[in-house]
Amino acid sequence: MSRANEPKLIASDATGISPRALNVVLGTWLCISAFAWPHARWQLTNTLISGVLVVVFALGACLVPRVRFLNTTLSAYLFVSAWYYHSITLPEMATQWHNATVALWIFLSSVLDHGPGAVGTRSFACDRPRSRASA
Repeated sequence: MSRANEPKLIASDATGISPRALNVVLGTWLCISAFAWPHARWQLTNTLISGVLVVVFALGACLVPRVRFLNTTLSAYLFVSAWYYHSITLPEMATQWHNATVALWIFLSSVLDHGPGAVGTRSFACDRPRSRASA
């Protein structure tokens, strides 16, 4: 195999994790965090549904790369909704800050996602280059 045909393994970021895999992790964390500490009822529903949708959109981006922009939109919604209602208790305020911070991470990773052909992002099944049969 010549050097031109070798896969490039230079990480595009410090972690080497693909943005889609990061969104799956962040969406899963949102679902877990909904039950990790007390939330207001609307916060619990919002956090849980947003977490599930982040995971679904990140996995959907494996098949249709433009689906990642749904995560971009969802992160904007999550950020705005985190500040929409006035928080009264300390756990509600913590949830506000938590959801806003996670929304920023989701936004960044969905905007910085360069698709399955991105250099150095081999940690997610849909990001691995497909082998071509030689003719």
